[in-house]
Amino acid sequence: MPAGALFTIWARRAVAIGAVFALAGCAAGNHPAQPESTGLANPANAEIAAKAQMPGVSQMYETAAAAYGGGDYRRAAELFGVLAGDAADPVLARRAAYGQACALLLAAGAPEEYAAALAKWNAWAATPPRPEIAEDPRMLAPLLQVQRQPGGARDAAKPSKADAECARRLADKEKEVRLLVNQIKALEKIHREIQERKKELSSP
Repeated sequence: MPAGALFTIWARRAVAIGAVFALAGCAAGNHPAQPESTGLANPANAEIAAKAQMPGVSQMYETAAAAYGGGDYRRAAELFGVLAGDAADPVLARRAAYGQACALLLAAGAPEEYAAALAKWNAWAATPPRPEIAEDPRMLAPLLQVQRQPGGARDAAKPSKADAECARRLADKEKEVRLLVNQIKALEKIHREIQERKKELSSP
């Protein structure tokens, strides 16, 4: 084969190989390389993922507040307790802790329950206040309307009509009993006087 023809063949091969590499470079340029994973999660994405795993948190708080407003303090304390311990949002968690303390104070019936509720209140009060968190002061209204003794018992409320009627009947019965006792004593006195009179008449 002549030297000129051989050179032409090698030149064509070189051009073809160059074209292949050029096309590969263009393909790489059209698809930018993915960044290498560092193994560290993006904090913003982690927060979004955490909130995505807790659907209905706001709805649960509204349900707890509704139970509190309806007087179901034990149910409210249960729901507020879940939010106070598990809520990813610190603002919501503090408000829930406040609601739980108020609900437990109102639901306490025994001294030990009141002591536990007071401990929850003290735990909430011990956390530093934050300007962006505003607990609902209206939750204190039921607490202000119900006074409690140190032992946890409620002060005696105004008696109902049924209680007042029972008290009146009891007082009437006590009067009847006292009257009967006085009558019995009077009869016993008369009986003694009669017996003494008989003795006097029977004596010589």
